[in-house]
Amino acid sequence: MIKRIDAWRDTQDDGPSRSEAIRRLIDDGQIDILFANEAEITELAGVADFDAAVAAHRSGRLVI
Repeated sequence: MIKRIDAWRDTQDDGPSRSEAIRRLIDDGQIDILFANEAEITELAGVADFDAAVAAHRSGRLVI
């Protein structure tokens, strides 16, 4: 999966971070299911703790 994400990042003019690339791929519907640990999901949600990441998901700001 990382190779796919990095290959996609190389096609983008702005060179997004891996986290941003994953967010964009989710938004574009190119990732259907994403498994993440607590640190990864808080990074993707852009929040400091797991409970805030869950709240972001429930509010629609993060699709898990």
